[in-house]
Amino acid sequence: MQYINPIEILGLSNVTDTTSIDNDTIKKAKRKLFADIDLSDNGFFEYYGLQLTKSDCEKVIDELTNNNLKEFYFYLTTNKKLNEFLVNGNDDLFTNFKQDSIFKLPDFVKFISPYFAPKFDIAFLNAFESEDIELTKAILKTSFLISQSEINIAYKSVTNSIQNKISEIAEIKSDIKNEESIYDENDIDEVVDLVVEYFPSEILNCLPSYFQSQILKIANEINYLNVVIWDNFDTTQVCNDLLEHVLTLNIGGLDKPT
Repeated sequence: MQYINPIEILGLSNVTDTTSIDNDTIKKAKRKLFADIDLSDNGFFEYYGLQLTKSDCEKVIDELTNNNLKEFYFYLTTNKKLNEFLVNGNDDLFTNFKQDSIFKLPDFVKFISPYFAPKFDIAFLNAFESEDIELTKAILKTSFLISQSEINIAYKSVTNSIQNKISEIAEIKSDIKNEESIYDENDIDEVVDLVVEYFPSEILNCLPSYFQSQILKIANEINYLNVVIWDNFDTTQVCNDLLEHVLTLNIGGLDKPT
């Protein structure tokens, strides 16, 4: 889904309130918009780097017949960082993010969530993979703008990234167990560096409870790797170092003693 603010494309962002955006005003602004599109060199309306057709514009302009949506779009013209984030994911939104009373309205959250969640997903992945702890925390503080129905979309890329790394560690474990490993006595200690690189505890410990089961999978997989290294190599240091790293992860309840 592509977010487009109809009040913006109609050139009505400077109005003082939604009562000024009546049917006659919308029709007049729409005629001007379509005339500009017809006179443009490429037949599109340029919008934050997007090229909108008349059909794109008309579809979203029609939403202004709904007074609630009109109010939401009008608010978003005043919150420029959030408005732009919904369009193109510009993460300036997360710098000095401010709460607004409209965020407490379930209907508003329901309205923006389908647009917000996919952009959140990309921003979250980039911050997580670059291990930018402050930005990751700032992004996660805005997760209340995501409806429960979109939460899997918002966390999808980070979930997949973690799972891919768990799978790679599982493959290394399997290779060692089956005596097919590329590692030998001389370089098995490199596995520790790989595990620490794949699962940096500081950034993982920033993740919300949604990821708790996956963090437990990480811990278990490292533990299983530890066992096969113990069984197949003459080293205790590697096993000790892996165990020490596991214990830096936020593992709760009955799982930590294990």
